[in-house]
Amino acid sequence: MIQQGANSQNRWIVEFGAEGQTAGHTDELFVVHNTIVNDVGTGYGIFVASWVKTPAVVRNNIFAGPFNTIVNQATALLQSNHLPADGDPMFVDAAAYDYRLKAGSPAIDKAVAPGSAFGFDWRRSSSTCTRFSTSPARPRVLAPQAVPTATSWANRSSRSADLTGGAGA
Repeated sequence: MIQQGANSQNRWIVEFGAEGQTAGHTDELFVVHNTIVNDVGTGYGIFVASWVKTPAVVRNNIFAGPFNTIVNQATALLQSNHLPADGDPMFVDAAAYDYRLKAGSPAIDKAVAPGSAFGFDWRRSSSTCTRFSTSPARPRVLAPQAVPTATSWANRSSRSADLTGGAGA
């Protein structure tokens, strides 16, 4: 869950590569299985710096609120996202920060296989669901099938953000 509050002064909710390119790091960005809420009157979702050449992967997210731009990168792969134009995602009570989906939400059952990156499969374990769904009264944090150790994350050569959210969209 990523939310930009009504009083935020930031132009973009997520920025990638804005601080410049660092030698030895990849330029890959994966934004998968998130609920991204914009409470600012106008909004911009994901900023990808112009030096980033690899298309950003934006998959299985729910974008709620006003967005002038979902992602500024023309080559970004947007797949199976619930966008504002798709209608109200039907949160239980957004005013009280309860972003679970109500039964009948148009976002339910819209996700596709999330894919993998850096050798990690982004699908959930077999004991959890792999779709947008209504969640239990208290959100649970669910780990991906392969959970990297702190050492493996520190040793990988990438600046990509891990924005998988863990708790699903």
